[in-house]
Amino acid sequence: MKNAQPALLLLLLPCACWALLDGATIDMPIDYFTYKRTRVVVTYTCTEYEAARLWQRLLGCDGAPWILSAPPPARLPRGSVAAIFLDYGCARNRNLFLQCAELGLLNTSTHWLVWSGGPPPADLPLRLDSDVTWAYPREDDVALEKLVLEQPEDSLLRLPVGSWSQRAGLTYQASSVQWPPRQLNGRILRLAARVIYTPLDNLGGRLRKVEDKHLDMVARFGWEACSRLADMLNFSIVLYSTPSFGFAVVDNKTMDGVVGLLANGTVDVGVTALVITHARLKVIDFTGPGVLWATKIAFRHPKVVGVYGTLFRPFTAPLWVASGLLYALVLVAAWLAYRAVCRWEGGESSSWGAALLFLCSAISQQGVSQSCGLLGWRVLLVVSLWCAALLDTHYSAAIVTSLLLPPPRIINSKRDLVHSPLAFGSENVTYVHGYFERSDDPMDRALCASRLFGRGASRPNYFPPEVGVRKMA
Repeated sequence: MKNAQPALLLLLLPCACWALLDGATIDMPIDYFTYKRTRVVVTYTCTEYEAARLWQRLLGCDGAPWILSAPPPARLPRGSVAAIFLDYGCARNRNLFLQCAELGLLNTSTHWLVWSGGPPPADLPLRLDSDVTWAYPREDDVALEKLVLEQPEDSLLRLPVGSWSQRAGLTYQASSVQWPPRQLNGRILRLAARVIYTPLDNLGGRLRKVEDKHLDMVARFGWEACSRLADMLNFSIVLYSTPSFGFAVVDNKTMDGVVGLLANGTVDVGVTALVITHARLKVIDFTGPGVLWATKIAFRHPKVVGVYGTLFRPFTAPLWVASGLLYALVLVAAWLAYRAVCRWEGGESSSWGAALLFLCSAISQQGVSQSCGLLGWRVLLVVSLWCAALLDTHYSAAIVTSLLLPPPRIINSKRDLVHSPLAFGSENVTYVHGYFERSDDPMDRALCASRLFGRGASRPNYFPPEVGVRKMA
């Protein structure tokens, strides 16, 4: 009998590990995800046995979804086709749910189905945009409730959205609750925008003025969109202004500007053009890329060479010098040849004039008027005509090519622009100020120090678009 006790304990151990998600209710999340047409399912179960049974049922249904088993919160999928199933019956998953709440993952981008042994606790840390469906067993079925928080200071609302039973299956009333909520019941929404070089009185009206073109375009759009939504959804707006987008403060390792106001809870929404960075993703949520833009630098090409310069462009300076020396040698050789011919034939002629005429005839490839039977004379004539033909062919091809080529591009990077003699200016909009003045790129800082804020300049080179185009023209 003593040897049989350990075996008996091992046989009873699996029975003692059964959790609340038993065989009768394991089909509830399957029917729910099938109804929602979920393509990616994340599972957080209390035991591996429950996880294996849930995976088996999910993979066996029609249109089996992709399954992720207990990924870290930072890797949770987002979107309308992804959902998260969490068993709230163990301490590990309860702590995970609280951790996701602290990280801001209980929002409209993540869809939660939470299974529990009873109704939800009243102190769940939900947000106004949380999308959490709570499922718990009753006497004859499983209740499904949408958890809604209308105001941060209000208590949690439990709105019945359906039920599930093993006999009747899933009954879901999607129209019984409006999600997201369509009425905010006079809630005050705090907005932050980065505003510089603009008086702060009647700031909302100034954001609507088309004449103030230096204001952030995204801030204008965000303010107008929130103003219209305030009329539609019954909430009020308080606008905050800050001179910074949101950059890291070295001393206390926090963020300033719009990002800092969002991180410490001073404001609810930031209506400004923020570049999505890893440092900002750690403290705030983004709605997604609203404007796809890239920094471009437009500069004026060097002036096109004039007519006189075009005539000399095909040959480089060393080639022109070499050609001149070659024809000088031909001229000297022709002078010596004419002197020899004159002595041999006994004639009298101006040897230099005849040599120049010979050289011009060779260059123009017209032949010579005087003939001679000397071998040296004939060799000189053939070599001069051959060199002239080669140079003429090369010159003709090179001048056509030089005229078809675009102007030289010697500025291909910001480093080239820093070391060039060109004057530099930037469009007078708010996000450009922050991009150059607070950038960590050494080239951006060099541009800002040497070009935007030049020595002796009374003001930085920020211009409206029409002024910048006029200065470039």
